[in-house]
Amino acid sequence: MRVEGRVLWKRFALVFVPGALVMALLLDGIMRGAIGATFVVADGTIKASAREVRQGPFASYGGYVVNSAGDHIPVLVNRISHLSAWDFCQSSIMHTPIGPVTLRVTGGHDSPVRARDLTTYEIMLAGDITYFNLEVNRDAATLDAVPNFTGPPGDFGQQGTSGVIFNFRDINWAVTAKMFSVPDSHLTVRRNGPECF
Repeated sequence: MRVEGRVLWKRFALVFVPGALVMALLLDGIMRGAIGATFVVADGTIKASAREVRQGPFASYGGYVVNSAGDHIPVLVNRISHLSAWDFCQSSIMHTPIGPVTLRVTGGHDSPVRARDLTTYEIMLAGDITYFNLEVNRDAATLDAVPNFTGPPGDFGQQGTSGVIFNFRDINWAVTAKMFSVPDSHLTVRRNGPECF
């Protein structure tokens, strides 16, 4: 008579162990920040601009984000411990059944926009930039300017103690923050509306 419900432990181990190892590596990479945004990014980027940006300790390394098609998009992963921005603007294009729509948020005119533990997945940065105590091409695994933020061993990394950027402009695939405060915020949603730049 055939016995039902037997577990073939060798076959189970062959399937389970590699999967568990991959999951452990993924979780470790996410916790260390070595893997890009932990969500699938939309098919458009985010533009941001400001008259002036002042930031505290920061660190960066090369990484990637993943879109809905499964494409791996290269980015510079930046973590900034705290940031203040004046005359701030952020915009993105939404593709809708009625055509392109611009989502635009402005604020920080009288008092600054503030962010804490800000992470950006950047593809462009422009402005008049001054960094302090800058270290470029440091091994990403040894970054220590921002707590709990390192990259893969042997990869490019950079960090500094602070920075000032005038006429700030950047483009990102994703942005996350523990806190993001926008005083005097104003949101507009317009067909073919203007972007920040």
